[in-house]
Amino acid sequence: MSLLSIFTSFGVFGLGAVIIIETGFLPAFFLPGDTLLFSAGYFINRGELSIQNAILVLGVSAFLGNVLGYFMGQLAEKKIENYIEKHKEKLNPAFEKTKRFFAKYGLLTLIIARFIPLVRTVTPFLAGVTNLKKGPFLFVSFISGFIWVTVGLALGNFFGTSVPNMDYFVTLVVIVAVAVAVFPIVFPLVKKFLKSNKN
Repeated sequence: MSLLSIFTSFGVFGLGAVIIIETGFLPAFFLPGDTLLFSAGYFINRGELSIQNAILVLGVSAFLGNVLGYFMGQLAEKKIENYIEKHKEKLNPAFEKTKRFFAKYGLLTLIIARFIPLVRTVTPFLAGVTNLKKGPFLFVSFISGFIWVTVGLALGNFFGTSVPNMDYFVTLVVIVAVAVAVFPIVFPLVKKFLKSNKN
């Protein structure tokens, strides 16, 4: 299935669902949110997607992903604190340092994290664990989500005009991005499996 057929089948709401999952669920950190935004910008350039709908749906999706990650962090807070309490000497200083960091720089981190894979997924979760104030968190998450989406779509739109045969390039980039993200997870499992079969 080509990348174009994926967009045709699932549309901007399918991409929005991927962004929510990537941002809101820690195990889904490997999903290539930046690359998919870039790809969506390319399809906007081709007339396959509406730029207004893309910005609205994907911006809201980015916001909802952060909200989901925040509340997942809050749900996990007690378990994490109990675990830290059992390993107090080793883990408590680091946890307290993290809480102080988010109290001081948490809102700025939310903006910067949007543009960094993995960090984008971990940051709202940690914001929830450390009980960053909800009001400022929601406001900055909303603004930063739309900034990230707009930049990603604009870059895809620009390069869609400037680079010939961009459809092949975009498909390749998505495949490579997923492969690079998944490799560190899959390789140790495959290695362990092969080792156990030898024994």
